[in-house]
This record gives sequence, C-alpha cells and structure tokens, in this order.
Amino acid sequence: MNQYESYKASGIEWLDEIPSHWKEEKLKHIASYNDDVLLEDTPANQSINYVEISDVDSVSGIKGYTTYLFKDAPSRARRCTKKNDIIVSTVRTYLKAIAPVLQDNLIVSTGFAVIRPQKVHPAFLAYSLLNEGFIGEVISKSVGVSYPAINATDLVEIKLPIPPIPEQQAIASYLESKVSQIDSIIAEKEAMVDDLQNYRKSIITETVTRGMNPNASMKDSGVQWIGMIPENWSSCRIKNILDYKNDPIRVGPFGSSLCGNDFVESGYWVYNQRVVLDNNFAENDVFVNETKYKELSGFAVSEGDILVTTRGTIGKIAIVPQGFQPGILHPCIIRFRVDTKRVDKVFLKYIFNDTDLIANQVRYNSNSTTIDVIYSYTLKELHIPLPSLDDQQNIVSYLDSKTQEVDNCLKDLKSQITDLRAYKASLITEAVTGKIDLR
Repeated sequence: MNQYESYKASGIEWLDEIPSHWKEEKLKHIASYNDDVLLEDTPANQSINYVEISDVDSVSGIKGYTTYLFKDAPSRARRCTKKNDIIVSTVRTYLKAIAPVLQDNLIVSTGFAVIRPQKVHPAFLAYSLLNEGFIGEVISKSVGVSYPAINATDLVEIKLPIPPIPEQQAIASYLESKVSQIDSIIAEKEAMVDDLQNYRKSIITETVTRGMNPNASMKDSGVQWIGMIPENWSSCRIKNILDYKNDPIRVGPFGSSLCGNDFVESGYWVYNQRVVLDNNFAENDVFVNETKYKELSGFAVSEGDILVTTRGTIGKIAIVPQGFQPGILHPCIIRFRVDTKRVDKVFLKYIFNDTDLIANQVRYNSNSTTIDVIYSYTLKELHIPLPSLDDQQNIVSYLDSKTQEVDNCLKDLKSQITDLRAYKASLITEAVTGKIDLR
C-alpha cells in the first residue's frame, strides 16, 4: 500500500512519525469521559445489563453481560454507556479490556473509563484506542505490580495521531471492511478448532469405554456414568486399583502445616494445580525451603506418582516424570499410586483428562455448594471402566497415535488464528498511525 508523501516527528511518546498534515491531540481534547453514572436512587427493581472486565477483551470486544436488578447488582456497576462509546479498563490494564460499545443502555464497572467521542469520528477513535501503541502506553503508565491501574485523568492525557475528518472516515470504513473479513475467517477457524476438540474427546471417550472392536459383545457396566462396556471388561472403583503397599493416597498438607508464610522464591517445589493442569514439570513459581521440605517429607512426590487437582478445575491428573524436581504436595493436590499390574497410568490419564466420566461423578457427589471438590474418600469411590492390562496398553497406543494427528491439526489451526490476529492488530496500527495512505 502507498505511504503519505511526507512525514513529521509526531510529538507522541509511543510513535515516531505521522503524516505531515496530521495533528497530535490529547484524548481529553477530542472526547469526554465518564459522563454518566447510575445514581444511588435508581429504582431497586430496575433491570440493568452489567459488563465487567472479564466480559471484555481487545480481540473479541464485549463478549456478553449479566442482567441484574439494581438492588442485586455489584456496587461497581455504575458507569452508564451509549452506543459508540469506547470502554477502556483502568485496572489490571495488562488484560487489554478495551472495546467499542455497540448498543445502548449497558452499565459497566467503575474499573472502566467510558470514552465518548466528541471531535472525532467514533469508529476511528475506537480503532485508535485498539492499536497496540496506545494499549502499550496505557500499560506503561499503570501503577502497581499485582493490580496495575491508571487513573482516568492520566489516561485521557495520552496523545493520539489525528487526521482530518474525511481521512478518519476513510480509515474507519476501510478497517471496518477488512477487520470484518479477518474476523469472519478467524470465526471459521475457531469453529473448526471446536469441532476438532469435540472429535478428539469423542474418540477418547468411545475408546476407553467401548474398546477398539466395534463388533464386541456388550454388557451393562452397572454404573450410570459409564453405561455399556465390552463383555470381557469390568468396572471398578479407584480404591480397588491403588497400590496399598506403597502409601497409596495422600492429600496435600492442610492448615498450619503449610501456609503462605512458608513459600519462598526458590528451593524445593510445591506441586500445585498449575503444574498439573499445564502438565509442566520444567517450570514452577512456588517453593519451600529445605527445612520445610524435610518437615513435610511424608507429602513428597516420587517418579510415577499421579497428582490430581481437587478444586475448581477438578479431577485433572498428571504423572510425575523421570528427572522431576524434588518437592511436596500443595494442599489442593492429592497424590495417589496405583497397582501397575492392573492399570496403565496413561490409560487412566485419558479417562481423567479427556472424558467427562470423572468430572460428572465428582460434581454429582460433591458436598460443596459453591465449588466442586475432590476429597480422598471421593476419589477412592470413583468408578472407571477397566479392560485387561494388555487391552489398556493397546488402547493407549492407538489413542496416542490418533490424538497426535488431531493435535497437529489443532496446533496448525491455532497458529493460523494467532497469525490472523497479529495481522489484524498490525493493520489497525498502520492505518490509525498513518503508516499507510487510505485516502
């Protein structure tokens, strides 16, 4: 694409040059902010559509909202918006929660600044606030480490490159067309990712419950979560496959045994939920010192141990590999050991991680009203389908090959989506900063 005939120094911290006839303007000079708030005398039974920070990102925009009666809404549900406003998160700014408002009558969190275009084309301003340079400036001016934030008064001091209105309209029109095309392609590829993930899950579920012989005679497993299984299989509880000769099950230390004050910057690992969910035994950020490690040696992990998550994302497991880092269990992790003469650990991993068999049982039997939890006695009572060890190993070999094919396709699709999003971001930045001439 063509560039402009001449450029000048921009006078903007995050931008080197702009076309010679463009101006640089502080955001507050072309837009107002936080104009309207929901008053405290709003009728208690008035319905509001509330947008919080988790509902927004710079890629997808406003992804949804929650409808409340005013009396039940969070106290931060106070900022009123209009169509064509732009909301910019002023807290946890690294999340890049920035989006145009495409409908009237949304109420957003006080964690947003509501920017209302005044002397600028609304769509052009929306794209300007979505460009990576502006977002980077917001993040760099934020204060705080764990909860970085920027005051709205500082936010609107940030300068933007501003062309004449006809060019703003041309740029906005071009971007609306191109971004729509890119978003459509991304949506198609995301749908393909969803289909492949469902296909992968269905293959695994079918194989670990029915085997690889489609003509096998079937019988009722006697367990509603499992259903029909091959006639020569059995169903059993986890407690029936534990290695009772080798400390079969251990819950991470609770209470005063291990608390926040015990964690240090480096030392012996604390195997937490993140290690298990990411299946990452190379990196960690939770440690205890040698004294605490020795004190809690009964909670140490060993090669081949199965670690299971017990809170939130429940019932996911990881198998401790060779070359692991010495460490202990986090209170939210259960370690269990199985009889390897009866069960293949990877077969078990497919059941736990890639089917709903475990999660459905845990949710049904959970004693918690607010969060699903696995306790050691819950874990022991979980049912699994169990073929012979040879059949398990054949199933694992088949699924390893089959899922690798699917995973390669998923990796390729996700890479394409990443590239498309990067191209979209680059296109927006080039257009709203004058790197390309769209007149």
